[in-house]
Amino acid sequence: MILSDTSFIVASIRADDQNHQRCREVLATIRTPFLTTWPCITEAMHLLGPQGKETLRAQIEAEC
Repeated sequence: MILSDTSFIVASIRADDQNHQRCREVLATIRTPFLTTWPCITEAMHLLGPQGKETLRAQIEAEC
C-alpha cells in the first residue's frame, strides 16, 4: 500500500500543476493500492476547484 498526501492527489488531477505529468507517469506504472486520509481529501477538494472536486469525487466513488 502507498500512502498519498494532498500534493500528489492535486497534481494528478490538475493539468496545470507543475508535477502533473510526473504524477500521471507514476500512476501508469504502479499497481499497488493507494491510501490517504480524510484530511488530505478535504484539503484536495478545497484546492481543486469545482471541476477538480467532481473528478476526485468520481474517482473515490469508483473505488468504493
